[in-house]
Amino acid sequence: DLSNWYYVSTWTKGHLEDGVAVAGPDANGKMSLYASGYTRATASEGDTASTYTNAAENNTTKVAYVFDEYKIYTTRDTLNVYLDPTDPVTVDYTASTGKALDGALRVGVMVGGTMKFIYAPAAESGKGNSSGSASNKFYAVTGASAITEQTVGTDIYTSLSTFQASGTEPTYTAGTTKLGDATTTGLDVKVFVWLEGTDAQTIVGVSDAETAGLTVTFNYVGVEP
Repeated sequence: DLSNWYYVSTWTKGHLEDGVAVAGPDANGKMSLYASGYTRATASEGDTASTYTNAAENNTTKVAYVFDEYKIYTTRDTLNVYLDPTDPVTVDYTASTGKALDGALRVGVMVGGTMKFIYAPAAESGKGNSSGSASNKFYAVTGASAITEQTVGTDIYTSLSTFQASGTEPTYTAGTTKLGDATTTGLDVKVFVWLEGTDAQTIVGVSDAETAGLTVTFNYVGVEP
């Protein structure tokens, strides 16, 4: 929900007291760096990515997510569209760097204007985008300081079997949940890819450059109704 989306704009070097960051060392003289202030982001979707300006980092442009849009066509009668049963989605790195980030990767698939699912390639110890969160919720900064769970209305999957067809090429049969119907006019698909900031597997200190070579590939099949 980019209309209510905040980024960290102030940090406090200190310690936690009842879950609140307080400046200065604790009773044992230890300090850490904590997020203590947030700024509402204004995201703008371009041709391939949604970006926002981060005022806390000298007004640099940051990427909220990247996306791709395409149509799935048939040259014949309508076909029900499913994911390929043997190779539905592949998340891969062509470079050796960046592998620390795959655990925090999220892929959202929208078909015909409706978000069908959010895919998490690596399973969490809990559910959702952070350990312990509900399966249909994300942790999000919702105001100047509050970090709460927000319902997203779309379940997060680590297995996409429910969206896959059955059988093998050239004969596929219907799976549990089709993605949509492909026709000669095309089925609209939009794929979003982002790194989930509150995921326990987001690694602090891994640079943006280390995502170079990251690819997400989808394979679809058609089944006669």
